[in-house]
Amino acid sequence: WVSEFTRQLHARLEIVSGHTIDIWRDEEKLGAADRFNDTIASAVRNSAILLVVLSPSYFNSGYCQKERSEFYAQTRRDGKESVGSKARVVKAAKLRVPLERYPPDLRELLEYKFYAEIPPGSGIYKEFHLAEDQQIRARYPTRVDDVAQEIAGILDGLEPVSTSSTPQGLIYVAETTSDVESQRDDLCRHLAQLGYDVEPKQELRLLPARDIRNFVAETIQKCCLTIHPVGAYYGFAPEGADGKSVVQMQVELAQMDTRNGDLERIIWVPEGLVPHEDTQKSFLERLRTDYAGRGFEFLERPFRALATCVEDRLKAPEREIHTTGMPPSDVYVVCDNLDRALAKNIKFFLFSHGCQVEVTPAALAQVDLTGNAEHEKLLRRNGAHLVLHGATSEAWMQDRIRELNRLRMAGATPIQAIYLANPRREDKDDILVRDITLLPGYSPVTIAEALKPFLKQTGVFDFGFKVAARVSGGR
Repeated sequence: WVSEFTRQLHARLEIVSGHTIDIWRDEEKLGAADRFNDTIASAVRNSAILLVVLSPSYFNSGYCQKERSEFYAQTRRDGKESVGSKARVVKAAKLRVPLERYPPDLRELLEYKFYAEIPPGSGIYKEFHLAEDQQIRARYPTRVDDVAQEIAGILDGLEPVSTSSTPQGLIYVAETTSDVESQRDDLCRHLAQLGYDVEPKQELRLLPARDIRNFVAETIQKCCLTIHPVGAYYGFAPEGADGKSVVQMQVELAQMDTRNGDLERIIWVPEGLVPHEDTQKSFLERLRTDYAGRGFEFLERPFRALATCVEDRLKAPEREIHTTGMPPSDVYVVCDNLDRALAKNIKFFLFSHGCQVEVTPAALAQVDLTGNAEHEKLLRRNGAHLVLHGATSEAWMQDRIRELNRLRMAGATPIQAIYLANPRREDKDDILVRDITLLPGYSPVTIAEALKPFLKQTGVFDFGFKVAARVSGGR
């Protein structure tokens, strides 16, 4: 297996790097009793990257440990123990090995798995090439390419003058369960092709709960977008996590991000997903009621819908110049602090479509808006009003409806709409209004779909938009 893997990796690596690459591998097949000799030591010291193929026998080999120790020593002498955020040791896991077998230095590294849990949730792991399912077998060449791309990027960074471009941004694609892991890998690969750096690069399941929390919180602080794929299983719960899975921990830590500015968050659940555990069923319900529309866009759609949504979030809209017509209306987003996270997501979306957006100031939203002079000023200054009705009460909403009606009766002609967000309640379904557009935005409806009638009213869809997007790989 290793011989064939090396051959295929070598061929792929020269294609993706555009250079001639030398790969050295111990062909002597040294046993545990053999010495770590000068030939091996010299080869290790002269290598730019150490690729370790993990299996139970690897962890039983003393000379494999010596190889890593010698390589680490050489990188310290070179003063280049890593290339940016990338280590110079790459892991290819041929077989699953229990977590307690991993030494600390290997726990911290990203792992390219050549095996899968078959069926998901069974606790039985098989190598790709041994799987009966052709779709799982077909993942092997793609994973070889992943390893080749990783190595090529590290080699490029080791060049005296790197030709690699600066990443367009950092995106967090959360670690997930085995049943949706292949979709996560596809998304990470596509984001990398678009020029984005993707985290996490290490296996969170290999870390204790405290380290997971620290790493995820610190990493999300640097990201512009977090994406959380959620499958049919609850997933691995590390010790010290109070029974919470790694999947749930990442969602909660993304929600807790309180830095200034927008952090876009997406939760993706495959369409028609049936949870296989009661714990996961309860978790999915919490995601739908407590997270959807509250700082997170909740997509319960096919994977292609997620890919499209992510690309839309990352595109930089650029408005064409027109000689006729009026520009899109300025929009005042009226919200309570309970819906502040949703307001941020909507503000970003409207702004990306050419609208000038103002949101109810946080200090203002803490008090009763009725009769507030500053609030009245914002209503009259903007040509379109969008009221968010998510976690707010029925009484709060009725006050806002009376405000909008009063403004129109005074002779103003603004465009007005009410965005109905999670949680869905009976009082929301009973709202009856004239001249105010109702925009149902309950999950799994996306913000883009819900706001489409509003954008048409403001005239945004009467204008042409062109998108400057990086096209890679012919896609």
